[in-house]
Amino acid sequence: MLRETYRVLRQEFIKIANTRVFLESITIASANNKVLRKWFLKPNTIGLISPGGYSGNDNYSNKAMILLVYIDQTYGCTIFYARNGRKYRPPELPHLSVDGFCAETITA
Repeated sequence: MLRETYRVLRQEFIKIANTRVFLESITIASANNKVLRKWFLKPNTIGLISPGGYSGNDNYSNKAMILLVYIDQTYGCTIFYARNGRKYRPPELPHLSVDGFCAETITA
């Protein structure tokens, strides 16, 4: 299984980036880095943070964010959510975070 995965990844890197990155790279992350530097960055430059910034490991959809903003504006409930920089973690479950939280109504 692992050998097959390696073969598929190797073929994709050759097909997409026209490079044999696993001859120089040990991990998939370092292979991706080599492709980025070879094909997308200008010489003698460094990568910059994207204009939207990085959101870490949080996954959320634009539709969910639009809904939270709509609820916030329509019902006057101040909602804590990822895009306004006020992500909420319930004290009972600090390892989890909710998409949105209204402190006035204690609703997630």
